[in-house]
Amino acid sequence: MVRNPAPSPTAVLRGHLSPVNSLCFVHDHAIVPRHDAPSLSAAAPQGLVSGSADGTLKVWDMTTRREVCSVQAHSKAGILQTATHGAAILSQGRDGLVKWWDAVDGGELREFRTLAIGSYTFTKAHVVDANLVLVPTEHAETVALFDVRTPGNQPAMEFHGASLKSGMCMALTSLPVSSGVMACVGFEGGVVALYDLRQGLTPVVAPAVSPSTVLCMEPVYGSATLLCGTSGEEHVAVTLTAATDADTATFYRTKQPGISAVANRTFDDRIFATAGWDHRVRVFHRSFKPLATLKYHTDSVYAVQFSRDGKWLASASKDHKIALWCVYPPSST
Repeated sequence: MVRNPAPSPTAVLRGHLSPVNSLCFVHDHAIVPRHDAPSLSAAAPQGLVSGSADGTLKVWDMTTRREVCSVQAHSKAGILQTATHGAAILSQGRDGLVKWWDAVDGGELREFRTLAIGSYTFTKAHVVDANLVLVPTEHAETVALFDVRTPGNQPAMEFHGASLKSGMCMALTSLPVSSGVMACVGFEGGVVALYDLRQGLTPVVAPAVSPSTVLCMEPVYGSATLLCGTSGEEHVAVTLTAATDADTATFYRTKQPGISAVANRTFDDRIFATAGWDHRVRVFHRSFKPLATLKYHTDSVYAVQFSRDGKWLASASKDHKIALWCVYPPSST
């Protein structure tokens, strides 16, 4: 049987001088001006934001595939996380700071808020909504929820994991369920704990989903399911309810360990992608059927994300490059 060759990137963004640790698409033209292109839908990405290990934050134009602006956002300790919500950009550095940025005249970025979280680990912050952000803290087993409308560094709520005896928190996300929104925390010992954002403190449920460290998580909206990547060979999909235990998890094992990031295509929840330490980006159907292995990068892949319209997949790597892929567009899946 002749296999189809693996697709190549549609474009590659070069400009970072160190490993690219994070990226996210920009859909607000206050950050990247919209080009006069009637064919672009409202869900089409205007640009992309990336952060690298030398502390540089860059904004890219998706139409021209060129850099719009660059700023030394954090110290040489590097940037761990980038995210956008509306016209604001969030960056998290290994200098213990989370910063918010907006675009000013001329396309430059202006820092308008800084939050000292005291965490110098590799755990990435998570934006819950326009006002709430989950962050790691100086206490390795504790996560804090901050409301950006409240001045100062006092968290609105804290979530404690010491009683789980599962090591430090390693991954953060949030999961909408019928009763509200849950904070999800993945731990070093393979436990995923759910905390009620209205109550905090102790977990509602905390199943052990893997024998390996949970490195990343991504919700599948509408199904109360979390996609998890680990330091081992496991990709895990677990449906989380008050009765969840480890037996409800679905596993897929790769030949190589280490999954840095996982991204669900929220446009239709039909496919997801993972970033591997083995330099590969893997694309799966929601049933865990492997669809493609993307082999462009020459070093570990640290981040993946789909655009809101589902047409683009971006990957960022230790090789200093960002690859843009057009694989399995929504109309063909």
